[in-house]
Amino acid sequence: KAVPKTVVTVRVESPAGKQKGEGPPSDSWSWRKYGQKPIKGSPYP
Repeated sequence: KAVPKTVVTVRVESPAGKQKGEGPPSDSWSWRKYGQKPIKGSPYP
């Protein structure tokens, strides 16, 4: 019996206010701006 794999999508929640929406939503580079924050449900502490 083949069990279909469930695709888990990780939703990146932007901070409230979104800093006046300055610049494009570059999520891959947002760590430069906000630094490393503990993400809920991440496999790393």
